Amino acid sequence: MRIQTLGTGGPRPDPERAGPATVVKIGDQTLLFDAGRGVVVQMVRAGIALESLKDIFITHHHFNHIGDVFDVALSTWLHGRRHAIAFRGPPDTKRIMNALLTQVYNKDIEWRSDGEPTHGGWSAIDAIDVAPGLIAETDRWRVFAESVVHGHGLAFSQAFLKRWICYGYRVESQGKVIAISGDTVDCGGLRRLQRRHPGVDPSPPPRRRGHDRAVARRGGARLSWASDHCQRPG
Repeated sequence: MRIQTLGTGGPRPDPERAGPATVVKIGDQTLLFDAGRGVVVQMVRAGIALESLKDIFITHHHFNHIGDVFDVALSTWLHGRRHAIAFRGPPDTKRIMNALLTQVYNKDIEWRSDGEPTHGGWSAIDAIDVAPGLIAETDRWRVFAESVVHGHGLAFSQAFLKRWICYGYRVESQGKVIAISGDTVDCGGLRRLQRRHPGVDPSPPPRRRGHDRAVARRGGARLSWASDHCQRPG
């Protein structure tokens, strides 16, 4: 099991840094976590076969983490994807993907599907709203979701906070564990992602101003940590 960060940039455009995206490679399978600015180009640069991608996991709905989700959907299809591709994430992931499919890119899809028959017709998208717990598994890997804290201590209304759900993910494969989060602070959800692996130190690396994403080996497991901006705990 191998982890690779494709981008660690923040919301502001930076020619030196692509948007947030991380891949976990398990044999010939690739799991993608977030789809920030430039993710498809970064996958090509990394030698990842776009047509093989099947599973994408979204941490939260800030635009810099989901800005290129439909580039992933369309470009994998144009590169020969013939299977359904699954986008899993917090509640409203399905609504966002359906809006892109039916209201934004529907003409593009129909034009390419009907006008360029070599593509073999549109290959489906499965958009899935998930809840904490086991959310996906194959005979080679399992992925769990946990709620994490990202800006929940700021002055938002309760109505907004009910809709503002952010996840971290735990990947298990071949006796190894990787815990991945998007923007977060040290919190119970992040620690739960590492539970059942006693060698993991649940303390995050020191936080710095600005966006930061680090991958560290801790006690035989790996932790991917990211944050957009300094914020109040909780």
